[in-house]
Amino acid sequence: MGQFDGGHIAYAMFSRRIAWPLASIVAVLCFFIGISGIIGLTTAWPIWFIWPIFAILTGLKHPPPHNDIPPIGKVRFILGMITFGLLLSMIVIAPFYQRF
Repeated sequence: MGQFDGGHIAYAMFSRRIAWPLASIVAVLCFFIGISGIIGLTTAWPIWFIWPIFAILTGLKHPPPHNDIPPIGKVRFILGMITFGLLLSMIVIAPFYQRF
């Protein structure tokens, strides 16, 4: 799922050795979250079933940059972790709605 924001962050911070298997794990997790919403096991939004399909169509592997050999350094790693934390804080498994 390298084309989504989390994939870019993971690739920059951990290299392809970790980012590509992580993309497969996230795709499977999204698939099961969506299926659990479709069959009614959870209140998860069924669109989570669609995200892995998009990921498979676009490719799970992030395209490599021109130069990914030098490490990113401590400051950029910390900024990457903060960015990844912000990304996780914005994920909503089931959207909020109000019944009248």
